[in-house]
Amino acid sequence: MVFGMIRPAMAKAMLADHPELTADSVICRKHLVAYRTQYVEDMLERERGELSDLERQVVESLAREETVSRNVDEAYDDERTFGERAADVVADFGGSWNFIGLFAVILVVWMGVSISGPRRARCSIPIRLSCSISCCPVSPPSRRRSS
Repeated sequence: MVFGMIRPAMAKAMLADHPELTADSVICRKHLVAYRTQYVEDMLERERGELSDLERQVVESLAREETVSRNVDEAYDDERTFGERAADVVADFGGSWNFIGLFAVILVVWMGVSISGPRRARCSIPIRLSCSISCCPVSPPSRRRSS
């Protein structure tokens, strides 16, 4: 990275150690990370006094260029019961375009059977159809709770 693009507070610390640096000087990543780590550590110590273990971990992870956070979805997935996982699977399908398309095809087929079927079946099919349609809104309440 070019020295002229480094934030002023870090550039000041670098100039104190290396007065020969100019705006066109190139700084390697290793030294830039070391100065950044020192800058963050100094800033935290000025604000808080002594660094806590968590703040020390943050500074060390910054030096290693790693993230401190963890994947909370994995921890959440481990704690869910079988019923919660099953509800999520049902909700994923029930709220998808696949479900809407499948239901539209079933509805059209049912209407075709209702129209072309025997007279006796025509009475009960619309009643059964309306009962089955009233069961459809069961999927939205079971949507995944983490989203």
